[in-house]
Amino acid sequence: MRPELLAEIEREIERLRRRHAAVLRDRPHAEEVPARWAAEASGLCWFVPLEDVVEADIDVEITREVLIVRAHRSSPEPAVLVGLLLVPPGYDPEPAVIRFAAETLEVRIQRRAAR
Repeated sequence: MRPELLAEIEREIERLRRRHAAVLRDRPHAEEVPARWAAEASGLCWFVPLEDVVEADIDVEITREVLIVRAHRSSPEPAVLVGLLLVPPGYDPEPAVIRFAAETLEVRIQRRAAR
């Protein structure tokens, strides 16, 4: 993928992060999870580390611009974990491909088809 396209995606993700920062402020007792992303040929893949979380305690809310990951960890220290997975313009959050393995949530979104 071209470096200028990656830089554009990064700028859009940061812009959306600022726009949706209230999601984290509205949950003062939540701990933000530092998700990272990687560009793929057909879309984006987000990686969310969720150590000591069981799959049944994970919820992903899908909206047009952001996927909100909420997870409840019961040990070693109980916590509510929240991750914001931003959907830059040109990408479609639905259907997202979501997989949890090795304490990492992987969320793949596809590039929107050209019209």
